Amino acid sequence: MSIIISLLEEIGFTNIDNLDLFLKGTRDNPKVNVLKCKETGIYILDKIFTNEKYYINNKIYSKRDKVLLKDNKEISTKLLSDNERRSKQHKQFYEGRIVCDFGCGKGDFIRAIKNKSKKVIGIELNSINKKKLENEGFEIFNNIDENQDQFDTIFLNHVLEHLTDPVGILEKIKMKLKPGGDLIVEVPHADDFLIKTLDLEAFKKFTFWSEHLILHNKNSLKTFLEYAGFKTYNIEYFQRYPISNHFYWIKKGLPGGHEKFDGIIDKELEKSYNNYLINIKQTDTLIGYFKKI
Repeated sequence: MSIIISLLEEIGFTNIDNLDLFLKGTRDNPKVNVLKCKETGIYILDKIFTNEKYYINNKIYSKRDKVLLKDNKEISTKLLSDNERRSKQHKQFYEGRIVCDFGCGKGDFIRAIKNKSKKVIGIELNSINKKKLENEGFEIFNNIDENQDQFDTIFLNHVLEHLTDPVGILEKIKMKLKPGGDLIVEVPHADDFLIKTLDLEAFKKFTFWSEHLILHNKNSLKTFLEYAGFKTYNIEYFQRYPISNHFYWIKKGLPGGHEKFDGIIDKELEKSYNNYLINIKQTDTLIGYFKKI
C-alpha cells in the first residue's frame, strides 16, 4: 500500500476498501496502477517509485518541451505560457514581498517575478536546473529548511501531487511562512472533463503517470491543507489547456492541440468553453489560496 493511501486513511478522507482499479499501468510505468476512490472521486497510484534521488538526477526536468513516455521515449510538446499567466494572475501575492517558489523547475516563474518582488528564492531538487539558476544569480535550495528567510508568499505550482510526504512538506512550508502568510497551490484536477465526461481512453493512458501520486478534487485539496494547519480562503476551478487541445484529443488521441491549432480558435468561443468547464466544475486545474493561521 502506498504512503499516500496510508495518509488518506490517517486523515480520515477515505480508506483502502473504497479504492477500485481504474487503470492498469501509467504512461511511463506498467507496474504502477491507478486506483479511484468510489466515495470521493480522487485518483491514487497503488505504488510509488519516485523519491528525492529520482528528481535530483532526472534529466527530463532540464529539457524544454519534452514529455517522457514508456521505455524512456520522449515526445515534444509546446509549453503553455503558464508563468506569464501566473505572473499576471498573482501580482498581489508577490509584488513587494519575500517569495518562495517551491519546486521552481527551470526557473521561468521566478524570472518573471524577480524584478517586482522584494526577494525571491527557489526550492529545486533537480541538480541541472539548480546549477543553471544559481549561475544566473538566483538563490536556490534543495530543501526549504536550508533557507533562513520567513516568506510572505510561497507558491506550489504543480508540485503537491509529486510529494511522497505532502502533509509533512506542507507543515515545513507553514513554518517558513510569516503569520498570515499566503500559500498558493496549483494542482491537476481529478474531475478533468476529458476523464469525467468524455472518458477518453487515450487521454487517460497519457495523463496518468508515475510521478503524479494523487489527483485531487476540491474537497481532497482542502482536506490536505487544513490537516496541515492552513486556513482555506478560496479554491478556484481553472482551465489551463485551450479548447484546441480537447479537439485534438478527441480527433487524434494525442496531446499538442494547443500547438496545432494555435491562433485559429475564436477568443469568444474559447472564453465560453472555459466558462462552461468552470460552471460544471470539470476544469483541468485547481488553484487553491491558503493562509497560515
